[in-house]
Amino acid sequence: MRSERGENSLNTTPENVEELVGSVARVTFQSPDSGFVVLKVEPSSDFSSAEGGLLTVVGETSTEVHPGMCIVAAGDWQEHDKFGTQFRALSIKERLPHGRDAVIRYLAGSNIKGFGPATAERIVDMFGEDALRVIREEPERLLKIPGIGRKRLEDIRSAWGDKSRREEQELFFHDLELPRWIQKKLFQHYGARAVDVIQRDPYLLVKNIPGVGFKTADKIAQHLGIDHRSDQRIAAAIIHVLQKALDDGHCYVPSSRISPKAESLLGFADSDAFHEAVLRLTAEGQIVENDSRLYLPNIREAEQAVAADIAELVAGVAPSPQIPASILADICSKPLLLSDKSLRLSEAQAEAVKLAAERKLLVVTGGPGCGKTTVVRAIAKMFRTAGLVLKLAAPTGRAAQRLSEVCGMEASTIHRLLRFDPVHRSFVHNRDNKLEADVVIIDETSMVDLLLARSLLEALPKSARVLFVGDADQLPSVGPGLFLGDLLRVEQVPRIQLTTLFRRDEQSDITRIAHELNSGRTPNIPRPDGKTRGEAYFLAASDPMEAASLVERLVVEQIPKKFGIESSDVTVLSPMNQGDLGIEALNQRLQSRIVPDRPSLPRIKLRATEIRLGDRVVQRVNNYQLSTNGVFNGDQGVVVGIDPIERTATVQLWDGREVDYPADAVSELDLAYAITIHRSQGSEVPAVVLILHDSHYIMLERQLAYTAVTRAKKLLIVVGTKRALILAGKRTRSRKRFSSLVQEIQLALGAGVSESAPEPF
Repeated sequence: MRSERGENSLNTTPENVEELVGSVARVTFQSPDSGFVVLKVEPSSDFSSAEGGLLTVVGETSTEVHPGMCIVAAGDWQEHDKFGTQFRALSIKERLPHGRDAVIRYLAGSNIKGFGPATAERIVDMFGEDALRVIREEPERLLKIPGIGRKRLEDIRSAWGDKSRREEQELFFHDLELPRWIQKKLFQHYGARAVDVIQRDPYLLVKNIPGVGFKTADKIAQHLGIDHRSDQRIAAAIIHVLQKALDDGHCYVPSSRISPKAESLLGFADSDAFHEAVLRLTAEGQIVENDSRLYLPNIREAEQAVAADIAELVAGVAPSPQIPASILADICSKPLLLSDKSLRLSEAQAEAVKLAAERKLLVVTGGPGCGKTTVVRAIAKMFRTAGLVLKLAAPTGRAAQRLSEVCGMEASTIHRLLRFDPVHRSFVHNRDNKLEADVVIIDETSMVDLLLARSLLEALPKSARVLFVGDADQLPSVGPGLFLGDLLRVEQVPRIQLTTLFRRDEQSDITRIAHELNSGRTPNIPRPDGKTRGEAYFLAASDPMEAASLVERLVVEQIPKKFGIESSDVTVLSPMNQGDLGIEALNQRLQSRIVPDRPSLPRIKLRATEIRLGDRVVQRVNNYQLSTNGVFNGDQGVVVGIDPIERTATVQLWDGREVDYPADAVSELDLAYAITIHRSQGSEVPAVVLILHDSHYIMLERQLAYTAVTRAKKLLIVVGTKRALILAGKRTRSRKRFSSLVQEIQLALGAGVSESAPEPF
């Protein structure tokens, strides 16, 4: 996923700009992404301070700061509520040190191999303040220093050269006003060639650096004086449009639609130049054109690979080994123990079990209360009884845990099943290294995107069966494609759709509301009468601030008191991030009640908010290097440890693991008292407080509300307006995406293509 990140600019000039010159005594914090630093500085002038003469300097810099570095900071003095007097720097630049002690500290703290404190002191004793010039211009003279031989000199020369080149690069990027996180990614991708590459073609950032969009690259190009009608600018606009479509879930863009979007970025229309750019990009392999559809190459390859694998599963020989008839008969006819209930399979459920035994591919779909859980447990029991090697997986950790509980055996995330290798950014299990499995069952398949589906199908042994389980009416995957929906649109794909609402679930208000929403009806949600106690309630609140206050009282006071559900088991769901009823404002409001601020409470500043000891948090991105099994987008936990000086944290995750977050990973956390409905996919919680309000008008629609309601296990409270509730039930936004998977599967099966690709916008 790609999105263009903003910059935290410090260009606003205060009324009284001062200049502070000093030596860095300690780096309290340094963000490798944003360049934000908190420094303890020994000033060269006579400033008073409460900490041994050291001053606190905060701000952003494009330069990597280390102890001993001399800096010039321009800014002003501010009084912080918690941390006292600070120098808020608008700019922080390196300055060569002056004076014996300053030069020694600079060399000793420069992290250059060969410069320890003792060596630095000997160099300065011999060359005085000329030491830095000698190292830079006459390094051979260092051989006069005891302990420095030819090999050590070469190490120093090489390291100093690297440092000088890095400083030149940082100066170049500083002039371009590039955020630190972009610089970091540039160095990771291009190494020492970063400046040369950007000077030659800054638009390469659009293609090669995740998170950098056309506007950022275009700003650099303007600074470098590149012609606004240049071939590379037009090509970059086309690539950007395809990447943006990918962010929106599309696999391709029709060639007729891409031109207007690219032209709006470019600021001019030139059909000939645009056509030539498409031809050139196609010839270079940067894009693929098929039937007037433009793809990024990896997406086109993924569609074809998935289609071929699905077709092989559908048309392949009968699976082996076969399930003994006696085992199949027992599973279908005898009662199945599920939780504390003994259940018999319905006719449709028994048919699903039989198909799973007979076919290599089966899709099982259905809404809440329709028996998917029972079917999955029965099928898993059948395969285990027959002695087959069974693997269970789901897109998220929470969904995998639930699948494990249902089947009584281990389940994992799909990424963990395939063993993601963070070094090579690929899966260990692939087309050349298959999984050791006879059967794979995937739950919550609606969350599986095209690329993950490709990786999973590639890793299946030729003889293996696969069962995809999911609710096609929930929100689609965040990534590209409509994998589950597309499978269901291919009539040759075996499937069972469970539609019967079982008697044990008919009395569930939550299940009833979900089905009413899904059928386009306005759900009948009772208002509290103070007498009866049910599963679901609607609380009207038209004023946003009144609604936010009500949500706060519900989570902190009323739900724990009246329903016996602790605040830690209540999740607030909102369609949006911003606004009085967005998750950012709600999280701050709930944090102030659940983990109230006090001077001694450890905390770490985090973007517009802070995380405190005891906070509930959620992981925002996949990080495969945190803990043995990695931490994934959507994983939640509680902060059980914080070091505010080192800016590290320890989080106890939902699965019991305690994960140590280094300073550069803490920014991957968000508060999780309230989360977006999209982020809640794949999870179930005891109680949900769902906000459906007029202020979220643009987001209100059936699939979103349906997904939110089905997250609640015991209690659902909807806060908002009746109008928003009605709209959420009636409005259906087109969830169609530009995808050719249906047509590709039909072609791979040798069937006629029966329908055209959707036209969603």
